[in-house]
Amino acid sequence: MAPEKESSSEGSTWAESNGAQRLAPPTLSPAPICGLQSGVNLKPHVKEIAEELRWKDVWYIARKSGFTRDSIFDIMKDNRYTKWTPLLLDQWVEKMKMKGNNAARVLLEELTDLGHTYQRDSVIRILEERNPA
Repeated sequence: MAPEKESSSEGSTWAESNGAQRLAPPTLSPAPICGLQSGVNLKPHVKEIAEELRWKDVWYIARKSGFTRDSIFDIMKDNRYTKWTPLLLDQWVEKMKMKGNNAARVLLEELTDLGHTYQRDSVIRILEERNPA
């Protein structure tokens, strides 16, 4: 029979009170963007990058950069759900270009901030394979 989990009044967990140590949360290293700092055009790679990303992440990144809910809903209502992510990502890349931002760098930073290192690394791999230094 397993012991009951109890917490002490000090905020420690049952495991900690029985000798286990609390682990610090992992720290994310800055995105290793190598040769991408000079600016890589994401436009030709949008479809492939979109396959690596989740809709809710692209939604969040777009909203954070100033897309309105209505503009995103316009993409959703006029298209099949399988096209939402690449279409929104494509429009986001255009907006970043118009603002003078390096879309690749911003995307990698946003994925890092979200803690999505696997997706970030997948995007880096795609860009490095297609844009050798």
